[in-house]
Amino acid sequence: MATLNYTTRASIPAPMDRVFELLTTPEHIPKWLPGCKSVEPATQMRKGSRLVVGFGTRAAEFEVLELTVPNSFGWIERKGRPGNHLYFSLAFSGGSTILGMKAIWQAQGLWARLFGEISRRKDAKRFCEGVVNNLRRIVTK
Repeated sequence: MATLNYTTRASIPAPMDRVFELLTTPEHIPKWLPGCKSVEPATQMRKGSRLVVGFGTRAAEFEVLELTVPNSFGWIERKGRPGNHLYFSLAFSGGSTILGMKAIWQAQGLWARLFGEISRRKDAKRFCEGVVNNLRRIVTK
């Protein structure tokens, strides 16, 4: 099974606790997660929590694997596009937050690996840029 990784870092002009709250509060997720229309349940997250995330006609189920207040958060997609992982790390930087993102995709099978080599890296970069841009837009309103 092949694994594809994409890692990036960006500055978000808001305190760490505000960025962490946006990332980990279900009602805020559709505001920053590209393509997301809904998240259920709307309860406080913890390690092991499962979220049903609606992307228009497609739904996915995420399981929270990492949640350490106020500096790390991550999930794996269990249903929808299984094998997708997304991890966030936050670091203090004056009045801003340095946001680290790591997208991991585990290809299952030869066809998935070939497809992933061609498109997933570009998709991961575009996806992470979308998250960063959305977070910046939210905190500067």
